[in-house]
Amino acid sequence: MTKAEMLVKLHQVIQDDTDLLDNTDRTAFLDEAVKVYSKDSPREVSDSITGDGTYEYALPTDWVEEFSSLLAIEYPAGEQIPTYIDSSRVTLYDDGDGDARVLRFLYDTPAATESFVVVHTAPHTCSTATNTIPVNDQDAVINLAAAYCCNALALKLAQSARGKDPNLSETVYLWRSVNRYREMAERLEASYSKQVGGGDGGPPAALASARTITRPSWRGALAAGYFRDRTVS
Repeated sequence: MTKAEMLVKLHQVIQDDTDLLDNTDRTAFLDEAVKVYSKDSPREVSDSITGDGTYEYALPTDWVEEFSSLLAIEYPAGEQIPTYIDSSRVTLYDDGDGDARVLRFLYDTPAATESFVVVHTAPHTCSTATNTIPVNDQDAVINLAAAYCCNALALKLAQSARGKDPNLSETVYLWRSVNRYREMAERLEASYSKQVGGGDGGPPAALASARTITRPSWRGALAAGYFRDRTVS
């Protein structure tokens, strides 16, 4: 699916007929879901680099500091049976001058006639032109974004219900909608966790360890300005 198609499906899943969340809001929640999915199931990238007779090389352009992890180095590249050097033979070196880290070979100096392959993780991309999320996981990411949306809708509706006469049919309907969206959010998040984590619906290991950092609550989403002052009339 393209990002536009994922957004259409997201709107269908959350059943927000009143459009309390607009396309900007839904896009923000989808982007956040992609970030979380990237931590739970990062993209594996292989980049070929030509040697130059030295032992230090710039990291690949798709390396993301504070996200990417080095998985393997194939050196020399191109052998019939790939040869991967031990991790103790390379390091990510920072000389403290404020520039980006470099890949340093500790015992080898790839020649100009040689190349090596850097295998590392990278975030997924979900844009107008590119979607690197595997097809089998795209619905799971939509479900996670929908869980964010449902919690946001529950909050918006609860804000509208507060202060109203609890005996009015409108108020009763609002609180029922709040509960419905909260229950939907729980089911959708469990569905995401079951598919991506492969377990019984509990969070994936990466998500469980990083939830407070990478997965903002709907209160945090509200504070971040993901949606504005639309209220139920």
